[in-house]
Amino acid sequence: MVEVKIGEPFPEFKVENLEGKYENITDLLKGSTTVLVFFVSEWQPYCKAQVTDLTFHKDEIEDAGGRVILVSTDNPDALKRFRDEMGFEFPIYSDQRWIGWEMLEFKDEDADHYFRPATFVCDAGGVVRWMKIGASYADRASYRDVLKALKGLK
Repeated sequence: MVEVKIGEPFPEFKVENLEGKYENITDLLKGSTTVLVFFVSEWQPYCKAQVTDLTFHKDEIEDAGGRVILVSTDNPDALKRFRDEMGFEFPIYSDQRWIGWEMLEFKDEDADHYFRPATFVCDAGGVVRWMKIGASYADRASYRDVLKALKGLK
């Protein structure tokens, strides 16, 4: 287990892009303030609602200085279909081997087969500046939470 802490770099592990190539998540965080959103699966209604919320408020998030990156446990083909169906432009990555989810222990203690959603705001150096790890699969950061966190960085 690796504990994510505010003020420390986000932990390193690899995620798969939609072309099937692995990239280090810490490399993806460098260069600009990033809203990193972990959601379990494209079929899950709460996950869809969160991505819809972020998509609808994309301009506000960008105006506040953030860019969104999504990470899911779905495979790249499912994520391509999800992206096309939902019409969002955010970069999306797969952790279908559950490496990051298990390493960061997002497991829901009350529901053995569920992992909790998590959202992080990292600065341009990949340092965690804000985070919300849901208490359950339904407890997620809203776009308002993200905007407040981004505005707090300025």
